[in-house]
Amino acid sequence: MWRTTAIERLGIPSIKTTDGPVGARGMGGSEGKRSACFPTPVALAATWNPEIVERVGKALADEVKTKGAHILLAP
Repeated sequence: MWRTTAIERLGIPSIKTTDGPVGARGMGGSEGKRSACFPTPVALAATWNPEIVERVGKALADEVKTKGAHILLAP
């Protein structure tokens, strides 16, 4: 996970991000909270099924929340 630097004089808080287009990484490495491993974006696109892609997107959003992050760095 990474954090941006807050700019207090402008009221801009620090933002926590997590990486992983196929799962939301967290802190702690193998000792941290576990993440699901999703199919790669190109594999999801190959299904031509927008409902599946939407379900994966919602699941990724839930994982990002469990990690305490604000943004997922992914396509």
